[in-house]
Formats: sequence, C-alpha cells, structure tokens
Amino acid sequence: PYVLNVYAVWDDGPWFCFSKLAFARTVDHGNKWIGLKEKDAGSDMPGIEDSGAPEISVASNGSIYIVWLWNNSRDVKFVKSVDGGDTFSDPVVVAKDIIPLTYPYIENTHGWDHFPGSTFRMGTYSTGCTVAGNTKVFAWADYREGIYRIYYRRSIDGGNTW
Repeated sequence: PYVLNVYAVWDDGPWFCFSKLAFARTVDHGNKWIGLKEKDAGSDMPGIEDSGAPEISVASNGSIYIVWLWNNSRDVKFVKSVDGGDTFSDPVVVAKDIIPLTYPYIENTHGWDHFPGSTFRMGTYSTGCTVAGNTKVFAWADYREGIYRIYYRRSIDGGNTW
C-alpha cells in the first residue's frame, strides 16, 4: 500500500550519549520530506531516547520496522508502523543483556574498535530484514557465551512473538 514511499531513520546524537530516534519519509518522489503524521522531517519519535545506529526495513505488506541496540542498556529494541510512517508502536525489547564486543579481545585505533591484527572496524550493532510473509529477523554480535558470535531472533507473526 506504500509502494512509492521512501523512508530514512537516524539518531540525533553521538554514539556515547543518549540519542533520540529521528524519522523522515517522502511520499512524492522526494519533493517533500515529512516525519510522523505531518510533523517536520527528522522530528524525534516520542519516548525514544536510547537509539543507537538504527536500521530500517520494510515488509512486503508495507509495515516499517526500525531496530536498534543501545550499548548502555544492552537491549535490542524495535518499533513498527503499519500506516506508512504516520505512527509507530511503543518500543519492544527483542533481546536483553547483550554483551558488547569489547576489550581485552578488541583493539581500538583512531576511535574505532577492531579485532587484533585487523583493520576493519566493527562494533556491536543490530540489523534486521524482512522475509517471506510476515517473518522478521533481527541479528547482533554478542559475547554472552565467552565467544564472539552472531545471534538472531526471528518472528513469524510481524514482531508479536519472538
């Protein structure tokens, strides 16, 4: 139902402080950008002050999912819109107590973490995608079992259960 809409999401602060989640969309090929309902593009989403590197994905039915992981709270959270970005659900926690990729096994060069002996920067961020039907998958890096792994949670009912 929102096939020509284009969406953008970001947080409005540096990674080390509380950041508000910002959202914008265009429904007219980029001529005008708006936020929630008819608010200005980039208006903060109410009640979300822990956004960290948010990522957006859109399901085939038009539902918008925004996922983020805030290292201070160590939770993967998401919000969902079923009306083209006019409104979003309250934040839902998908996974708790993430253990970020950190020292002593991570080195830091010029402010970016990386594995020892490598130069590719990395971090503990979340990512999401939608697949067939109403299936949603979120993934993140985690050290919870004493080894660095990629974990994921899957919902087959649009984020109602995980």
